[in-house]
Amino acid sequence: MARATEFDSLKSWPVGGSRYYIVYNDDSAVLFLNKTLVGVTKFNRKLLSKKHPEKKFSKPLTSPLAEGGL
Repeated sequence: MARATEFDSLKSWPVGGSRYYIVYNDDSAVLFLNKTLVGVTKFNRKLLSKKHPEKKFSKPLTSPLAEGGL
């Protein structure tokens, strides 16, 4: 599990009326569109120079919620 304090670098760029943000460290990168999580990926410095870096991110798997009575 990653903590926010482990990410110390940021890149952002506008898209229409919204803005993408990549927060990253030497291992991982996390992409947000405004304040919404878009995806995560392994960090690679080339990612920062891609024309459309958002295509390299995938949505993290979420654990299923428990159903039924306890």
